[in-house]
Amino acid sequence: MQPDRSGAKGRFIYTPGGLLSVQVMLDPNSAPIEGRQDVDGLADAARSTVEYFGQYQADAENGSLTHHIVGSGIPNRRGTDAVRSYAMKDGKLLIFWNEPDGRRFSRTLELLERLGDIPCEL
Repeated sequence: MQPDRSGAKGRFIYTPGGLLSVQVMLDPNSAPIEGRQDVDGLADAARSTVEYFGQYQADAENGSLTHHIVGSGIPNRRGTDAVRSYAMKDGKLLIFWNEPDGRRFSRTLELLERLGDIPCEL
């Protein structure tokens, strides 16, 4: 079963030097795991989070944002690139992507804090 992503909450951190860190709870209202944390319970919990870190590159001309994933709780994502489309609107970063199964997703990121001089295209 896919987690409910409509209420997802988290943080995307982009540093001026090109580093990236992403932590997202897809279902922040999920119930705690009761009792012993068995394999099924831990697998369900892992499916309700997205977390990885690495570097990023923004291509303002093509409107693409590439996350070069160095580390992730999902071993298959390590060493891969996640390419997203992006746009800026009303001071917010909008990110769009397609999953391999055809599902489309987007995130609207609000600026919480500016660390140094981040290029305006991102």
